[in-house]
Amino acid sequence: IARLGFNSVRLPICQDVTWPGRKPNTTGTGWDATYVRADLNPDLLNGPNPAQQPQPVLTAIEIYDKIIAHCKELKLRVILDMHCLAPNDDNVAGAGGKWFTTTTPTSPGATAGLRGEPRNEAQMLAAWTFLAERYKNEPTVCGFDLVNEPFNCDWNDTALKGVAAFYERCGAAIQAINPKLLIICEGVAGNVEVAPGKTYGAWWAGKLDVAKARPIILPTRNQVVYSPHEYGSFLNGTSQAWFNEPDYPNNMNQFWKGMWGYLAEEDIAPVWVGEFGSTMKPKGPYTQHFADLDKLWLEKMAAYYEAHKINFAYWAINPPGEPDGILSMSQTGQW
Repeated sequence: IARLGFNSVRLPICQDVTWPGRKPNTTGTGWDATYVRADLNPDLLNGPNPAQQPQPVLTAIEIYDKIIAHCKELKLRVILDMHCLAPNDDNVAGAGGKWFTTTTPTSPGATAGLRGEPRNEAQMLAAWTFLAERYKNEPTVCGFDLVNEPFNCDWNDTALKGVAAFYERCGAAIQAINPKLLIICEGVAGNVEVAPGKTYGAWWAGKLDVAKARPIILPTRNQVVYSPHEYGSFLNGTSQAWFNEPDYPNNMNQFWKGMWGYLAEEDIAPVWVGEFGSTMKPKGPYTQHFADLDKLWLEKMAAYYEAHKINFAYWAINPPGEPDGILSMSQTGQW
């Protein structure tokens, strides 16, 4: 990543990383078959016998400390991304499109540390304030992406779905510990009129047309970064309408401006596209037709980023997934 010229990594986490003594799955079996390869990562083990089950590995937060220390050596900044709440391999279920997965934000949350357990707002705030305290003297950790793809939220102040008000509560709690952090606020989902008579449904996190009228205000100003996600012509069986317009790809600048780009174009606030990507290799329903569309999309997007000083993180480095990771040609377990 550093050799390619990137200067940062968006590092997904879940809340349980911050729990005392919490370890990753150490058996190589079950719903999460990921485990530490002792031959490649001896520094992540704290016992004499790496072959024993469960593995004698460091805690999750100690492993994150090592990742962050290595990023520091490489001069890579780290943005922590609350990608799901409890351990979960599905970001749809992992956060449920909200910043809590309990019935209400104040309902009791579970604490057994199991996959997909409900988590409430207090647990979300506790996780972020823990991380703010832990890394407050480590500028390598420069930003917190507060909740991944809040597609089941509204950009307002209501109790059950008002993610804008949550961003302000969470951001204020973080800033009380470290006011230097970037507070990254993703958009929501829904329809956006990008031009008179042209209305599209945004990608999850892509609806930020509402941020001008209802900005996120924090005690320490000028630390808010708005973050959409943006994908190519075919994702999870879906092809978005704007790729089929007769003026594609020349319609994309107007589309991006209406969705979120106006924030950068009008110098309202910085924009960081926290995810964008494409498989690019024809496979199954992702045909050469979609790959050709995505080449035009990437070229147009790169020019738009450059013209308006928009920053980005590509999704993702590691396979598998959709879109597939940059290293998807690597053998399973070898990337």
